[in-house]
Amino acid sequence: MDNYLTFPTISPSLIKALEERFPQKDYDPSYNHRDIDYYCGARSVVRFLKDVYEEQNENILSTPIN
Repeated sequence: MDNYLTFPTISPSLIKALEERFPQKDYDPSYNHRDIDYYCGARSVVRFLKDVYEEQNENILSTPIN
């Protein structure tokens, strides 16, 4: 994913802090839809940054040569 090559470096401490701030959780029907939407958006960003971090730290030997 070439886009990750130009993305700022993601640190493990950032991922850890975001995981602690926005942990995965389940909702029941009593939760406000607005709160659920907000939290799902935050979790989406956390997942994206985790993907970027993993891509940035992938072993160079596993990357195919073009």
